[in-house]
Order: sequence, then structure tokens, then C-alpha cells
Amino acid sequence: MAKTVLLKDLLKIEGFNPLNLDISYIQEELDGLPKNGEIDINIAEALATRWLRAADYCSELLAKASRWMGYKKTLKNAELAAAGLRTGQSSATAQKQLAPMDGAYIESANNFTEAEACCMLLKEKHDSLMAAHYLAKEILKRHVVNEKANSWQGGDEDYSRKEQPAPGKVDDPDFEDVGSDDEPF
Repeated sequence: MAKTVLLKDLLKIEGFNPLNLDISYIQEELDGLPKNGEIDINIAEALATRWLRAADYCSELLAKASRWMGYKKTLKNAELAAAGLRTGQSSATAQKQLAPMDGAYIESANNFTEAEACCMLLKEKHDSLMAAHYLAKEILKRHVVNEKANSWQGGDEDYSRKEQPAPGKVDDPDFEDVGSDDEPF
């Protein structure tokens, strides 16, 4: 029996830091993308599968990084409120103006920006891998269509064996022959 996998276990962020993620597998697949968009038809299916798996891994990391970003945003907002109170000003406007100068708030805002940048990077890598997967699948589809149209294999209809009309005869039941070889002009 398969082990139960809960979503909450996949999205745990205790001890998680997106800056420490090992994305060498993703980067290796991205480095292998063809620069000119040409993919050898003989390996297109294998490449499409590899790129889809890498994109799936990337999306798992992206989900965790997005949760981390939300957590860091909450901490940033809490630190902004605390920094406003630490200013000693009674007016809310003065607190909002002075709070961003607080060191703890600056650190919290920086952590949020790092989390946001990680999400953006992972999203771009995911999109690139999905585009490459789509390109490989389209190349495979075109190959199958061309093979069906131009070969004896795989076609739904074998046009080379279809009965052709005799030369000079029209294969139309409504065609009326106005003359024949037996009648003079």
C-alpha cells in the first residue's frame, strides 16, 4: 500500500529557507534546453518527459516558497506595526512615516523581498520548462501528422491502394458523355 502523503506535510516551512534550496537539477535541465529551438525528433519524447518532471519539481518548490513568502509578509506587517509603536509618536501618520527607518523592520522587509524574489525565479524557471515541454510535444505531433500523410505507416487511409478512375474517364455518376468514339461528328 502506498504511503499517505498529506499536503500539509509538503508545505511545512519550519526550517525552510528558499535561499538554501538546491535547484541544480532544475538548472541542469534548463541548461540543456536547445538555444535555437530545434529538438531532435528521436529524443523529443524523452526530453518532453524530463522537462515535465523538472517543471513538476519546480512547482513543488514554488508552492513552498509561496507559503514562505506569505509568512514573511505577515512578519513584515507585524514588524511595521511594532516599529510604529517603538517610535514613541502618538499619531498614526508619524508612526507610518518613521517605522520604515527601524532596523528590525528593514530586516523583516528584506526577508520578505528575498522570499518574493525566490518565488519569481522559481515561477520563471517553471514557465521555461513548461514551454520547452510544449515545444517537444508539438514537434512530436507534427512528426506524427507528417508520417500519417507521407508514409505507408500509421495512416488511417492507404491512398496508394485506393482504386483510381481509368485515364480519360470521369469518376462522376452525374457526368453525361456527349460523344463517343463510335459516332462521327
